[in-house]
Amino acid sequence: MNDKEYSLDQSSGDRLAMAIQKQIGFLLFQERQKRGVKLTMLAALLDVSPEYIDKLEAGRGKIQWSVLCKVLEYYHRKFEITLIPDMEESKKTEEATEQQV
Repeated sequence: MNDKEYSLDQSSGDRLAMAIQKQIGFLLFQERQKRGVKLTMLAALLDVSPEYIDKLEAGRGKIQWSVLCKVLEYYHRKFEITLIPDMEESKKTEEATEQQV
């Protein structure tokens, strides 16, 4: 096993971060719409610009954890990250371990 096999290159790390930001932004947008909260009202409550909220919801803005925590607190929601292993990679590791035994 080599550390290089499991390290992310910069471009794949950037793509992953962008995908996460887009997903979080979409969930924030859905929650705001579901509750009927206006973008300008949410921005005022969080002490940020409406443009910033718009960028977040569109997946174009860099998420500040402090703002995300305020949004979640306002909506009485929690944020949970679940890491799911790459099943193909897990099978290879399992097979290699079995062959060594």
